[in-house]
Amino acid sequence: HHLVLSAHCLNRAVMRQNQLILDTLDGVRFDETDRILDLLKQKATGRESGVAGSGHGYAMSAASRKMSSLAEASYHSGGMAGIRTLKALVKRLEDDKERAALGAQLAELHQLVAAQPRQWLHIGDSEGLEMMRGAATTTWPENGEASPMLALPPVREHVNELWLINATVNYCARAWAAVPSGHADSPALAILAQYLRDGFLHSAIRERGGAYGGGASYDSEIGAFRMFSYRDPRLDETLSDFSRCVEWMHSDGHDPELLEQAILGVISSVDKPQSPAGGARADHYARLYGRDPALRRQRRASLLSVTKADLERVASTYLGETFSQAVLAPAGKEDALRAQWSDVYKL
Repeated sequence: HHLVLSAHCLNRAVMRQNQLILDTLDGVRFDETDRILDLLKQKATGRESGVAGSGHGYAMSAASRKMSSLAEASYHSGGMAGIRTLKALVKRLEDDKERAALGAQLAELHQLVAAQPRQWLHIGDSEGLEMMRGAATTTWPENGEASPMLALPPVREHVNELWLINATVNYCARAWAAVPSGHADSPALAILAQYLRDGFLHSAIRERGGAYGGGASYDSEIGAFRMFSYRDPRLDETLSDFSRCVEWMHSDGHDPELLEQAILGVISSVDKPQSPAGGARADHYARLYGRDPALRRQRRASLLSVTKADLERVASTYLGETFSQAVLAPAGKEDALRAQWSDVYKL
């Protein structure tokens, strides 16, 4: 992962833009602790109010949080646990000494981040290219080698988690440990998610179950396969539908066109049109994370060659009886739900 600073400007303002970015990174202050507290309060309020609109994402994050160290870190920073931690931090920072201590910690962390190697990406027309190159060499010096400061320990555990929230509906998620993007089964898992959503989950969870939405996703970054529901009036029945979905995958009578539709659905996201600047930016980040054009072409070809037998094989391999699950449920149903869940939390 990287810290990214970006800006847009006309060619004549390139030098000022570059200096502004450099000042933002190197000149940031952490002694204005009252301002830091105000920003954290805004962030905590925004995060909590946004749970209802993105509850399925929070549920999937919780369900898959023990699939990898990256998933666990994301859960504790941007997931449900991150919201609760942020609220507790805001409360603790009402104390002046605590605010001063946080400012010192942020300053120390900033020094570590600022010492990491730097890269510069310019996207523009040919007329401004030389000016951009010169600006980068004069205002954006290279420095240091990468340090393991953000290295995370490996994680692989089971989760059975309930979060009580201020809502009248449920958000359900189930997750299975899978494989990362470089694995040979990754393309079939990506197609499988679309196949299960189109072939079973949409009908079972939305049309018959009454939820606003439902589906499956494969996250190649954390190596997890997940099913979810969104604004769901049901809970136990939806979790049962997740199990029935796996059984359906191995049943007979599937429409042959369903596979073609699933492949086209995934490929459309790969081949979506981009602006020239957007395409250059996407190519830069793909290369940054080791996905050069040859690798991307190979993955696209692998997606197009996925067969029904491949889907059945990866479903048998990864979607077994060992899974994790998490639910965001109405706080008013706490008494009825506590007995079913090993871990129960409140925001």
